[in-house]
Amino acid sequence: MSHDVVVLDRVVPGIEPDYCIHGRATCVTCKEWVWLGSNTVQAVTNREVLPMCMECARAHIPPTVRATTNLTDHRRADGPHT
Repeated sequence: MSHDVVVLDRVVPGIEPDYCIHGRATCVTCKEWVWLGSNTVQAVTNREVLPMCMECARAHIPPTVRATTNLTDHRRADGPHT
């Protein structure tokens, strides 16, 4: 059985990503914390995709596999949410 995943940044103490943080989840493979942004939090919460950290994606997803879609999260530099 296969599932769609969203590849996410791992939580690193003291370092925040450029996008707005809307939550966090655990990587489906290694159980490390990953950041969730404005759109990825919805996709994970709605169980449309499973969260996977970039490190596990590099280790477990063959390089021939290509993304079927791209979720773009709201960037902090773009200002507050409306």
